[in-house]
Amino acid sequence: MDDLARNDSVALEALEELLKRRLNPLAKLTWDAVGYELLGSRVVGLSLFGCGLEALPVEIARLDGLRRLNVRRNRICAFPAAFGDMPGLQLVSAERNRLTCIPDLRGSAASLRELYLANNHIEDVENLRHLSKLEILDLDHNGIRSIGDSLADCGALKILNLGSKKIATLADPDVYTPAPLRKYQFPGQPRTPFELQAMIFEQRFNRVAKLESLQALESLEELSIVLNQLSELPENIGRLKNLRLLDASYNQLTALPLSLGSLTRLEVVDVSHNDIAVPPAFISGQTRLDLRGNPAGT
Repeated sequence: MDDLARNDSVALEALEELLKRRLNPLAKLTWDAVGYELLGSRVVGLSLFGCGLEALPVEIARLDGLRRLNVRRNRICAFPAAFGDMPGLQLVSAERNRLTCIPDLRGSAASLRELYLANNHIEDVENLRHLSKLEILDLDHNGIRSIGDSLADCGALKILNLGSKKIATLADPDVYTPAPLRKYQFPGQPRTPFELQAMIFEQRFNRVAKLESLQALESLEELSIVLNQLSELPENIGRLKNLRLLDASYNQLTALPLSLGSLTRLEVVDVSHNDIAVPPAFISGQTRLDLRGNPAGT
């Protein structure tokens, strides 16, 4: 660690002592790695995948040049207060932990672009008020019941995942390298009831029954809210002028809002496996509409 900046060297040594293992430099930060990524003499990426962490080490906050942090597959219940002052963070992945709330990352509000929190125990959507630069938010497989107006400041959000294993961007190891958002790949629905049951059994999904205050998300391109308890979509969804993908499959929808017909960039509307009886004629013929598993689709 002789070539590292002094603060970074001290922080990594403290982490190694805590973890009882050596941390080595990585050529590329991937989702399943353990080690750090360098830019010059500064640590800009840190991955502590599957290290058995019960708590997020405060030593990480000493890495004041850190841009990407991956602590996926640990047992972390909360982020320490020291993480409220990390102004350079661009990406945080804390999937498959035991978080009960969204970490307060307001100190990274000017830089944070991607936040991955799937497979935790989060029920309330909060601590997002200052994240005006956030582009990707993954809250898949938690216990979320409502959204409210907690996303009102997230005007840069492009991908919002509230319940789907289908978004290729969120499972791609290359997500931890700076790259423009990639186009949705449409991996497809489960093929059999058995596969669907396996998906539900594997992890708990969210329990969102109502969407509110979506009008602030004018940059949103992909909205996935699969396997929830929605009985309707809000009329203000028509304010999402950049929306390309809407996946609300496996809910309890009986109709779609007329405002969807005004979205000229909409490429896919997947409302399969709901309870829609009348095909929505106002959806453009240029939009791929999936009504499988609905009365209107049989």
